[in-house]
Amino acid sequence: MIKRLAADFDRDDYGSSVYGLQRATSWALNFDGTLLLSDNLSTSIFFSHENLSSRNAGDGYGTNTNAAFVGKPANTLVSGGCYATVLLKNKNGKIDPCLNWAADHVEEADTLGFALRDSGLMSGRLDLAANLVMSWARTHVGVVGGSYANNPFALGGAAPALPAGVPAVLFIPATDMPEAVNRSVELHLDGLYRLAKRSSLRLSYGFKHLSSSDYAYDGLQFGTQATVMPTAEQAPSYSVHVFGVSYVFTFH
Repeated sequence: MIKRLAADFDRDDYGSSVYGLQRATSWALNFDGTLLLSDNLSTSIFFSHENLSSRNAGDGYGTNTNAAFVGKPANTLVSGGCYATVLLKNKNGKIDPCLNWAADHVEEADTLGFALRDSGLMSGRLDLAANLVMSWARTHVGVVGGSYANNPFALGGAAPALPAGVPAVLFIPATDMPEAVNRSVELHLDGLYRLAKRSSLRLSYGFKHLSSSDYAYDGLQFGTQATVMPTAEQAPSYSVHVFGVSYVFTFH
């Protein structure tokens, strides 16, 4: 039995950075082993886990103004956020701590593989090999922060003022992005038959299936964009079969 275990870790820390990249961490765990069942027959397995994470920070600050209401003079309340009135929010638009944001990105990937090889079939004339690899990758994006939005019923002109206690501006907290997942399966089969001392016939077959769920493609569908023509692209999902035949002649 031949086996190997390895681990890697790396961390970049930018603790003094108020905005931009503040930290980046990556680590990986790898294992592989080979078992010799006989002089001609062997099997092996490998597994790896990778993790990459980072944090970025920023400020969605606005412009300071003296605007005290939205639509009608009575529409002055703010719901959520760091200031209770429209005037205070607008006067502190550049330093509003509620407009600070952060995004945590985490990418994880697991890969598992098996292999089997036999080179002693049919009195040594036939070699067979099989490989199977499966992978599962996930992307998580967690966010902190939020933004302000005017109440759509806080209108000017002939529209009535909002009822007492109804906010003219609402602070909307940010929410985590949906998880993006990619899964794949690959299978390879190979056979080599020796026709004579210097000639052989090789047959091969390959199969791969990929499935993906990525929210980024949601914004490419019809009805999601108003200024450009959407492409209607879908997240990749396909299966592929590949067959190969070759004749090998060795010159001495």
